[in-house]
Amino acid sequence: MESPGLVLVREDGVTATTANEERLIRGLVVGNSTAEIQTHTEDGETRYVIAITLPTDTDFTRCAANVELAPDAVLSMDSPCIVNDLGGRPILNLTLAERDLVVTRGELSQTYSFQVGLE
Repeated sequence: MESPGLVLVREDGVTATTANEERLIRGLVVGNSTAEIQTHTEDGETRYVIAITLPTDTDFTRCAANVELAPDAVLSMDSPCIVNDLGGRPILNLTLAERDLVVTRGELSQTYSFQVGLE
C-alpha cells in the first residue's frame, strides 16, 4: 500500500497534499491575474482547484489563458470550458456551470475546477 503522502492544513482551512501524484498544472494566468493552483483532499478524494481573482470588467465568456503544464502533460481541448485556441493559448468560458480543465500525462488524468473571485 502506498503512503498517502504528507497532508498540510493551512490557517485558512485549505488542505494541501504532497502525495506521490504531482499537479499537472503548474501555473495559470488570465490577463494580469495569476491563479493559485490548489489541491484539496476530502474523505480521501483529491480535488484540484484553480483559484483566481479577476477584475469585474473581464469578459468571462472569452478569457485567454497562459497555462504552464508539468513536463509531458497535455491540456485536453475537450475540457468543458475551452471554447477556442489562440496560438497555443486556450480561450476559456468561465460562465459555465462545468468550468473544468482536464490535463493528461500518459494514463494520468487530472480535472481542475475554477474558483473565481472578483476584484
